[in-house]
Amino acid sequence: MSRELDQMYLIGRGQKQVHSWFERTSSASKETQLAIARGFYSDSAHITLKVVRRRVLLPVAWTAYYPVVTEAIVDILTAHQISGWKAYPVVIEEGVPGLEPRFALGITGRCAQIEFDEDPENFVMRMEYGRLGLHAKLLVNLTGWDGSDFYMARGEESLHRCATAAVVRAFSIIKRPGIVFERASDSTLWMRRAPSD
Repeated sequence: MSRELDQMYLIGRGQKQVHSWFERTSSASKETQLAIARGFYSDSAHITLKVVRRRVLLPVAWTAYYPVVTEAIVDILTAHQISGWKAYPVVIEEGVPGLEPRFALGITGRCAQIEFDEDPENFVMRMEYGRLGLHAKLLVNLTGWDGSDFYMARGEESLHRCATAAVVRAFSIIKRPGIVFERASDSTLWMRRAPSD
């Protein structure tokens, strides 16, 4: 379990997927959404979502809590023997004509810590999307990492997700998948605008 951090990737939805494509129905609590996202949802009830954006859905679309993927994505993850995930069938409320089956993707793999260092003393200056700002660096503690290809921090409500290079390779065959991977060693989070001189 000594893979280097530069072979680990932070998972994101990409600049064009900032807004969710799906949202939960009013009957689903925050606790339920977190259980799905973190891969320990065990209720036999269907996961029901509604579409809130009507443009073309990419193979990976998002709710505020977790990605929603096509059956083709599930097949690719299975074929590449990717570990650390669980797929939950989704029912789309007021079904959209021609919409293929979708699955909520929960992450079952775990490590000790995935968070951003919010100590201002450690911020770095970085240009992102045309604006210069102070960014927090990503901290990933792989102590206790279970070796899964997909993983999240153990025992937290954090929704930061990481993946190994095997996941990145599996998704590389998909055109416009709707998910992005940033090398963990390069990942930062915008905190505030850089001070002017």
